[in-house]
Amino acid sequence: MSERVTFAEMTTAWRVHACEDVRRRLLEAVKAPPEPSLSEASETWANRMRSALVDSSCSPETWYDLETSFMEYRDRLEPEEREALQQRLNEFLFVARRMPLTAVSWKDFLPGLLAEADARAEADAHA
Repeated sequence: MSERVTFAEMTTAWRVHACEDVRRRLLEAVKAPPEPSLSEASETWANRMRSALVDSSCSPETWYDLETSFMEYRDRLEPEEREALQQRLNEFLFVARRMPLTAVSWKDFLPGLLAEADARAEADAHA
């Protein structure tokens, strides 16, 4: 993330980059296993969905159309790739929905995110 521009002021591409950066740092911090690679088509869909998730100009109608097409694509995938793609998008959404619009650095944001991830993991372990 930039030291001068807030998350709210970033372009969609930079918002995606910022969320992906935090997502990767979070995975490193919790020592997650390496991510499985995705096919080129799945990477393209992941990029489309990530962009739409952080694009403030994406209308509900546009989102619905995109999500419908994505689900049709996802449902045709082999189970392993479907799960990997969905996991990656879920992680991205976990970060994007918690990113403060005033954030200018991952350093101010990641510790709270790690604490929440730890709490969720502990709750899942006891469920």
